[in-house]
Amino acid sequence: MCRTFSNRSWRGWSAQAIADRLNEGDVLSPLEYKRWIGSNYVSTFKRNAKARWTAVSVLRVLKNPVYIGTLEQGKQTTPNYKVKKRFAVPKDKWVCIPDNHEAIISRDTFENVARILLSDTRTAPSADTVFPLSGLLFCGDCGRSMVRKNNASSSKPYYYYICSGYKNKAGCQSSHSIRAAYLEQAVLVAVQEHIRSILDIEHTLKTIDNLPYTSRQTQKADERLKAKHREIEKYQAYKLRLHEDYADGILSREDYVAFGARYSKKIEEAEQAASKLVQDIEQLAAGYSGGQQWIAYFKQHANISELNRKLAVELIEKILVFENQKIQIEFKFQYEYEQAFEFISSLTSTPEQLLSKGVC
Repeated sequence: MCRTFSNRSWRGWSAQAIADRLNEGDVLSPLEYKRWIGSNYVSTFKRNAKARWTAVSVLRVLKNPVYIGTLEQGKQTTPNYKVKKRFAVPKDKWVCIPDNHEAIISRDTFENVARILLSDTRTAPSADTVFPLSGLLFCGDCGRSMVRKNNASSSKPYYYYICSGYKNKAGCQSSHSIRAAYLEQAVLVAVQEHIRSILDIEHTLKTIDNLPYTSRQTQKADERLKAKHREIEKYQAYKLRLHEDYADGILSREDYVAFGARYSKKIEEAEQAASKLVQDIEQLAAGYSGGQQWIAYFKQHANISELNRKLAVELIEKILVFENQKIQIEFKFQYEYEQAFEFISSLTSTPEQLLSKGVC
């Protein structure tokens, strides 16, 4: 009674299109499956003699954390045993048990889906699939979403995006118009370049782990850390002496407050620098390239040749569109990428020095 479908055939489909496909394939809905296995199950969602898949039921499955191993209980309750009617319990009162059972999908996939559901992913009236960049495009000036339009009146119709704020006369003074084909090609090229850059970073990190000068860098970082600790102690001593001078009447209150704020700022800056040095030392000691899951996340798409919905959602957080068809892409794991790049740069003064040491 159940059929299977290729994962590729579902990419970019809307919830309603998925529901229709499941019904066409005679795939049992959750309610019908429970009935089929003999479960005594009653649901208020049943509307027909045979419960069918709907967009709502598809979305309910997509939002259910049970598939990533999380058990949620206590969603409903009754005032007492005499009252049969059940009432919803606020979500912060639910009992949630992570890793309660084996997950059947990854947390990354589940979180990607949750993010998509919060964005605008409408389809065209005659289409089943969601456009590759739906829900990811935003105006670079006002921050509102970009909407897809069709230049149907032209002899050569094409799709393009404009700022929804401009379209609705909600404040943005420019349409930020950009053709869909140009945008998608530009995003594809940017993704390919980003992945190549990440592969270069991975190679560099692995090489750094095997270089003899890495231990010397650890020693230098440790010396800088000790210097920062001495700096912190110095300014703390200054603050203590400052308090004593104020108590003895040597300093006015105005000077006491001004100098105190200055020393506090110096201490804060030194503590932040010390914290960063501790991270650097740990990375050098452990080998920075070890356990870089975010690199593996991008590596699986190293040979991409076309932009599709799955790829866009997995790799991109958002895309900002500016005037004159300029775009700015915020990739997933952007912080980790920048940290790795900063770490590599901190080992030498210039890229040429990296090259001379055989790092790049």
